[in-house]
Amino acid sequence: MTLKDYYNGLSEKKKAEFRQKAIKKTGRNVVTFYRWLKDQNRPSYNDQKTIARMAKTPVKDMFPLKECRK
Repeated sequence: MTLKDYYNGLSEKKKAEFRQKAIKKTGRNVVTFYRWLKDQNRPSYNDQKTIARMAKTPVKDMFPLKECRK
């Protein structure tokens, strides 16, 4: 389950709680969080581990590697 899938499956209240907790634990801001959510930017590996731990999901599932196109 990717970050976007996990987040979209939460209620509005749980989304706000998860978002605030992720921002606090990673030291990032809400704009950065939404960029991660939209897959516009990728969190550092430490931030990936923190977020995956919060969601109780493996890092490789929450942040799968992107395939390179040739």
